[in-house]
Amino acid sequence: MKLTNVDKIYKTKSGELHILKNINVSFEKGNFYAIMGRSGSGKSTLVNILGLLDDYSNGEYIFDDIDVSKLSDKERSNIRGIKIGFVFQSFYLNNHLTALENVMLPLYINDTVKKSERKYIAKKYLKKMGLEDRINHYPNQLSGGEQQRIAIARALVNNPDVIIADEPTGNLDSKNEIVVFDILKQIANDNKIVIVVSHNEIIKKYCDILYVINDGNISRSNL
Repeated sequence: MKLTNVDKIYKTKSGELHILKNINVSFEKGNFYAIMGRSGSGKSTLVNILGLLDDYSNGEYIFDDIDVSKLSDKERSNIRGIKIGFVFQSFYLNNHLTALENVMLPLYINDTVKKSERKYIAKKYLKKMGLEDRINHYPNQLSGGEQQRIAIARALVNNPDVIIADEPTGNLDSKNEIVVFDILKQIANDNKIVIVVSHNEIIKKYCDILYVINDGNISRSNL
């Protein structure tokens, strides 16, 4: 993944608002990347672009050797569904589905996975999260830490190349923060790209590379 001279500009009645300015950054497999910065600095906009959830105004974004600007909406959606896993602060689990059913959801859009294999694959990832005894529980029967681990299992179930996590520990206590960061570190060690936006200073102990955004500008920081 590589962004070259990427800008994000919003046009307002009073003029242009530059959210991201000349972003040059790359991400490689096997690394845990942290992105930090003040609220409003452009962090979420950047990860939305990386996750193909938002467009950029200028520059170039290469994902898996493909120029993103040349992709159709359907092609972008397919990449988001198969090659990128998302983890959010608020979990976004379906309260009417069990842990197992929540994790199975992304498999329904993956044409390469047979219907008969969905349950087996979902159980495998729940076991990796240490939740094999919670597969039939609903989200409201689980702790916040358990819900976040289910969300991570759901993000991993299609074996994506990239995991993007936006404030994944924001709703967790300190004990579960460590559990989640440990899991994300292991995912990176499994030759994945892990990109985490966080205000939590603890992330510096886990990440391989730290980027800091300030007023739309990004720079690499020493750990």
